[in-house]
Amino acid sequence: MGVLGSATILGVGSGVSYYYRKNLKDFYFKTKNKIFKSK
Repeated sequence: MGVLGSATILGVGSGVSYYYRKNLKDFYFKTKNKIFKSK
């Protein structure tokens, strides 16, 4: 595996983790709002 392979894995990894965190945050806020509204 050369430099290009490492760069690709790094790029994909950071992209996936960013996307995952963004979705997790949206999901967290949605559930939080639901819980507070139901009270």
